Order: sequence, then C-alpha cells, then structure tokens
Amino acid sequence: MNTKPEAIKILSTGGTIDKYYAPLLGNLALGAPAAANVLTRASVTTPYQVEMVLQKDSLEITEDERDAICERIITEPVSRIIVTHGTDTMINTARRMAQKIKPSAWDKTVLFTGAMVPDSYGHSDAAFNIGFAFGMVQMLPPGIYVAMNGQLFDPFHVRKNYENGCFETL
Repeated sequence: MNTKPEAIKILSTGGTIDKYYAPLLGNLALGAPAAANVLTRASVTTPYQVEMVLQKDSLEITEDERDAICERIITEPVSRIIVTHGTDTMINTARRMAQKIKPSAWDKTVLFTGAMVPDSYGHSDAAFNIGFAFGMVQMLPPGIYVAMNGQLFDPFHVRKNYENGCFETL
C-alpha cells in the first residue's frame, strides 16, 4: 500500500527571512514568504503548504498577535509545522507556544526558524535554516523547537547572540 505523507505546514510571520531591498523606498521591505521560493529552488517533493499568517518585522509583533500565531498553530490540523519568524523575537513566540501546551498531550512537532540575512540576498542563511527545519520536522518527536544555525534548541534554553550573529544554548 502506497500512502501519501501528510503535508508539512509552513506558517510565515514575516521577519528578515522575507525581506528584500525596495529601491523606491531605499530600505528593506517585507515580501512574499521566502519558504515557498526556497523549497521550490530545492525541488522538494515532500508535500508542503505555505501560509502567510502575518507579515511583520518581529520587533513589531504585539502580544495579541503572538497569541494569534500560537492559536493558529494549535488549531492547525497538520501535525508537522514550521514557523518562519523574525529572529529578534522568535524565542518569545516559541516560549509562548510552549507555555500554552500540555507536553504529555501535545501531538505536533513545531519548529521555529528564520534568517539573519534576507533570503533575497545571495549570502543568506535562509535556505539552510529552512532546509534544516524541513528535515528535522519530519524526524523529531512532538514538541516545540527552535531550529537555527544547524542546531536545535529548547525555546527556554536559547538566546540570540547579536554580536556573533547566531543562536546559542543558554
């Protein structure tokens, strides 16, 4: 019997990963979800769906919007979810999500990822981080994780190191 694997849901919230240089504005602007372009370029054959749930720099996300992101994750029928998020407050949203669940009853694998450099730039970490998260979301047990720089982190034991431009264990 050949069974089709469940689609992976990618929820885009904006952040650096989705930014591009807007010459008419003279600065960076938010664009379409980078995850769709990254996975298309990589010829990914595992079923996935990309949905934009928010289009904001993470420093502008309100607590109500953070709760709405968590509610969207909770109500998503798919059990494997990647959330692309701005790195400045990704940890806050991942922690909020982890606080909202009862681990023993949680049946979803949720990875938060993003990029330090927009996907639209040639030297971006976006493709690597999305690819890493895409592979790991298929292998990990249910839980809430942060996937950055080729590492998995517990949301309560990670910090963004602004000086070195990476995430690290606390």
